[in-house]
Amino acid sequence: MNDEDVISLFKELGMKVEKVNGPMFFQVNISSLAGGPVVSVIRTSQNANYYIITTILDLPPIDDKTMKQIGLELSKMNIEFFLTQENENPRGLQLAKLRYAEGLSKDQMLDSVTLVKNASYMVVNLLDLLGHSLKQ
Repeated sequence: MNDEDVISLFKELGMKVEKVNGPMFFQVNISSLAGGPVVSVIRTSQNANYYIITTILDLPPIDDKTMKQIGLELSKMNIEFFLTQENENPRGLQLAKLRYAEGLSKDQMLDSVTLVKNASYMVVNLLDLLGHSLKQ
């Protein structure tokens, strides 16, 4: 799969695809026309042979127990995650799935984007169940 295949795949599926001009060699933001989370597909350099499929959620103040619970659920989903920080306070939660481009099928790319999107829904719902609301 190459960069143009990624764009074509999600356009073919009727999704909103926005190419981002920034520090990454290739980045597109993908979302449903009906709304919902934006998932980015990134290739960091021209020579990178992998894609990073990712999204970032702004977090409300949460305790360590809640973060551990979120981390456990994300691990079960095989999603990588890390906290971004601002002044020693967790600010955001980045969710990611890495996929090698060589031999990557359309189904595998679609599954990876869907997995990251569903992981973000899981975090939002878990926070809500535990009495936390996301920043608006």
